[in-house]
Amino acid sequence: WSGGTMSIGGGSLLDELIAGTVGGVVGMAIIYPLDTAKCLAQVENRSALTVLRARVASHGVASLYRGLAAPATSFGAVFATSFAANSFALKHIREYRGLAPDADLSVGDLTLAGAFAGAVQSPPRQVMERIKTFMQVRIEESNGKAPYRWSGECVADLVRREGIMGGLLRGLPSTFLREVPQFAIYYPVYDLTKRALASAQGVDVHDLGVGGVLISGGVAGVTQWIPSYPADVIKSKLQSSREGEYRGTWDCFQRTLKTGGWRALWVGLDVAIVRAFPLHALIFCGYEVTRKQLDAWRVK
Repeated sequence: WSGGTMSIGGGSLLDELIAGTVGGVVGMAIIYPLDTAKCLAQVENRSALTVLRARVASHGVASLYRGLAAPATSFGAVFATSFAANSFALKHIREYRGLAPDADLSVGDLTLAGAFAGAVQSPPRQVMERIKTFMQVRIEESNGKAPYRWSGECVADLVRREGIMGGLLRGLPSTFLREVPQFAIYYPVYDLTKRALASAQGVDVHDLGVGGVLISGGVAGVTQWIPSYPADVIKSKLQSSREGEYRGTWDCFQRTLKTGGWRALWVGLDVAIVRAFPLHALIFCGYEVTRKQLDAWRVK
């Protein structure tokens, strides 16, 4: 890990897209079963361990990977969009303030850039997660068989039956409600944790090693979930629902409280946090390594 870490927002748009894609794909592919457990716990209002055991007992370990094709092919693109949008915002904030391209920004500026990234990535993330969540949760119909053999079949059927808006965009408001505050926290926490670790080690933040990147990414991933988790529960319920099941985000929220109380908004948080640390440690590590390699190739 010679040469240290890169500065988010310090590379070209293409670099951000490529590095973000690599980070997103690596993270999701490894952590996917925990994502399935989180979604099941939220929708069924049971503990993650309970739904995990029930799913494996009834459908086998392979069922924990249902719907992986959608995020495997698009999660990278979503994080590419996120990193690129954050980089774009940081670049223009620095230009507006007359700062150097790699100058440290205030917490407020980092938060603004992160919120912008969360808003920009919400529409593509909505489509990806609607397919993923529907595949993870709706594993069996009345005939006892999985409704779809692969994600593409799920997309085609949802659009055929419910159109673009109902089929792919159901739950979009709740996705914005989760993503904007989540990423307003995510990128600043990563940046500030890196600064703190570099200061503690007596090195420049750009010389922080892989261990520091993994810790910073993991801390950012865990921290972002705490305030945004209730919105994620509503999002999962809406995205796994069939046509007519809910009238919208507010209806889903009210019915969730009525049937499960406030506790229902936090079901599955434990597995979300367990999943978040390694997932986002890997995402940022993949991002940083790729950015460093792209710069090395450019120099050659």
